[in-house]
Amino acid sequence: MTRVQQENLRPPPKLTVSEWADKNRRLDSKTSAEPGQWYTDRAPYQRELMDVVTDRYTQTIVFKKSAQVGFTEILINVMGYFIDQEPDPILMVLPTVDLARDFSKDRLAPAIQASDALRDKVAEQKSKSGDNTMLNKSYPGGQLTLAGANSPNSLSSRPKRVVLFDEVDKYPKEVKEFGDPISLGRKRTQTYQDRKKVIIGSTPSIKGASVVDSAFQQSDQRFYNVPCPHCGELSKLEFKDIDFSEAGTVDDPVWICKHCGGMATERDKMAMLREGKWIAEAEFEGTAGFSINEFYSPWSTWSEIVKDFLAKKDDRHKLKQWTNEVLGETWEDGGESADPESLAARAELYEAEVPAGAVVLTAGVDVQADRFEIYIWGWAEGYERWFIHREVIIADTSLISEWSSRLDPYLTTEAKFQHQSGSEMGISSACVDSGYRTQQAYAYCAKRFGRRFYAIKGVDGAGRPEVSEMAKPRIPGPKPPKMFALGVDTLKGRNYDDLQNTEPGPNYCHFPTDSESADKAFYSGLTAEKRVTKYVRGFRRQVWEKTQPRNEPWDCLQYAMAAVILLRPAWKTLTLRVSPDAQLPDPETAVEEPVANTKKDPRRSTARRRPKNFATSWKR
Repeated sequence: MTRVQQENLRPPPKLTVSEWADKNRRLDSKTSAEPGQWYTDRAPYQRELMDVVTDRYTQTIVFKKSAQVGFTEILINVMGYFIDQEPDPILMVLPTVDLARDFSKDRLAPAIQASDALRDKVAEQKSKSGDNTMLNKSYPGGQLTLAGANSPNSLSSRPKRVVLFDEVDKYPKEVKEFGDPISLGRKRTQTYQDRKKVIIGSTPSIKGASVVDSAFQQSDQRFYNVPCPHCGELSKLEFKDIDFSEAGTVDDPVWICKHCGGMATERDKMAMLREGKWIAEAEFEGTAGFSINEFYSPWSTWSEIVKDFLAKKDDRHKLKQWTNEVLGETWEDGGESADPESLAARAELYEAEVPAGAVVLTAGVDVQADRFEIYIWGWAEGYERWFIHREVIIADTSLISEWSSRLDPYLTTEAKFQHQSGSEMGISSACVDSGYRTQQAYAYCAKRFGRRFYAIKGVDGAGRPEVSEMAKPRIPGPKPPKMFALGVDTLKGRNYDDLQNTEPGPNYCHFPTDSESADKAFYSGLTAEKRVTKYVRGFRRQVWEKTQPRNEPWDCLQYAMAAVILLRPAWKTLTLRVSPDAQLPDPETAVEEPVANTKKDPRRSTARRRPKNFATSWKR
């Protein structure tokens, strides 16, 4: 055998992930603002983030990160590397199955088609093939499975050598009776022992509840340090060192070195990134952890970040989101827990049943065996809210006739309140809990969707949207209603923070002094749940625990807030109309105008049009 033949029999030289990406990865114009050949030095901090995957001593890698740092592209590079260089089974877990499908279609498929190294190895998707579908991609030596953290079946698949967990802080706490998604995914790697690779990545959420932050604390905690252009000393790029009011400006902020006081501008950033390096702040014990924020990103400027901060700093909820997604840090709740006495002590005298600031009313309806409990709140722009009234309707809620004869008249015609402007105000929208009398709630709301009465169901899980559409329920009738899921952890966290807000204005809760509805039982029920931190299978989780059995005021606050979110009020229009000489608009017109649809729908009759309300425009 000749030397040339011997050379041809040898396996190709082993590459690192970044080397593989630089050689084989191309970015598609449909998915990237910078299409063309992948170039790791475009964001130098990404090199070690990728290359640690091939370190034989590292089995678990944690990425606690902000947005705009290229994390999704890093995961695609990792998958491409293993498919091409070390073909073994791979599992990638996203928060939901729907997100997994979107990732497969919008990000993964274009990346595979754009790479010569992957295109011929991963067969095209075939609807009738079990090996190559939207969520399963076969290649010589293995299979890539895309799963949703909300689906136990997709997590309980065959053994996997590589498991990638993306956005873990948005996972549900439990997957039915099977346990938490991360534990289920990790079990897939057991047979690979020291060859397994587990990657856990996410933007963090609340301190004490963030899964990625908890995992990062158990790692060697690496931070990317960059040199000062003046003294050369290494430091982290942190928001506290960014000046935009004295040495710098909002349009041209500066970073101030903590060692020499020298200043660097956005123009110095790329040179600093090229000379930077990751420095661990804890001992390495098998888990490599990386934390990075958006100030390092080549795709974001310091000026944009500062302006974003200034726009959100006065809104607690927007600032929380900014802290998580821009700084890549957990949000720590401030203040003490709200208690019944403190809320009652700040009650105020309303000059009318509905004070001047409230421009729309929504209701939350709790269903019990023998009654409906209805809590009505008034709302202003910025989710400033006023508690208005509590109504208890005694009824046998198992009978749909009781819903029609008792609940419906109250919500539609009887619930009228005097506004400070002199006008009479009705309920514009209501959310009805479907967790108890499920079929009855569906049937009732199905016929009143146009009236903006919605059947809702609470769903646990950190990071879930406050309100989202669920699959249509199976109930008798030709047209099942839309049903909405409430991200109760998200909604409760928001309202829990708002109850502690002591400054009237956005996100503040007002209570009346002269209302029989706002009695001791009301305040006790409004504070009937506390957020506590517990360890669940080794991870810190924040859960809601009852401090007393009656919590209807608290639950109905979530429902009333969901109703106003779904309603999408025309705040500015309504606010302008609230004056002593103006009449408040009817609830039917208290919503934003829908976006005009220029496409003709052949299924829709031209002789009979639906009213312009939320029912036809909430998804715009």
